[in-house]
Amino acid sequence: MDVDGAAEDGYFRAPPISSDVDTSATFNLSTVYFPKEGDHVLGVIVSKNLDFYTLDIGGLCEAVLPAVDGFRGATKRNRPNLHEGDVVFCQVTREYPARELPTEVSCINAGDMKQWTTKETYFGQLEDGFMFTVPIPYSYCLSGDRCYVLEKCAARFKYEIAIGLNGRVWVRSANASDTLHIARYIRMCFGLTLPQMEALFTYLDNSP
Repeated sequence: MDVDGAAEDGYFRAPPISSDVDTSATFNLSTVYFPKEGDHVLGVIVSKNLDFYTLDIGGLCEAVLPAVDGFRGATKRNRPNLHEGDVVFCQVTREYPARELPTEVSCINAGDMKQWTTKETYFGQLEDGFMFTVPIPYSYCLSGDRCYVLEKCAARFKYEIAIGLNGRVWVRSANASDTLHIARYIRMCFGLTLPQMEALFTYLDNSP
């Protein structure tokens, strides 16, 4: 990626990705995620107890997900049984800039009244599929209402995707080969112009 225009403090203008996200915003080049309330993130469970799951969200400190209050409709007797290594799509509900306490996350979406047992909720455990990392600024572009890269992928494959603003992307499609192709397309398009993306897709389509 060309970062010749980066300032000395490590900030730069987002790359020219076609998206409805305001790419005039400045982003930090650091690979460390700094949580913000309301962010959608992908976390990996690293430990658990009776009350909380502890997640790695790529920040300077871990996040905690309440085992009951973090899922709509969950009770002490009927709640998700997640394990170390499971991937969870969730939302940051509280962050502590001084890191005196862990970041708090939840799998409850205010606009979604479905209970966790339906497995149709917006947030929750992501099963199967493949998770990979992208530059954090790129995750903002990918999460826009329209994204050229994802539209190009959708023209070639049927897939599900979850994008975390902590620089993580999860993809699941009909088979492992398609899933890896989608991940490859997404990762390689970062920082390219539209003509460069077109050329890349043409090249990859004709590659073995």
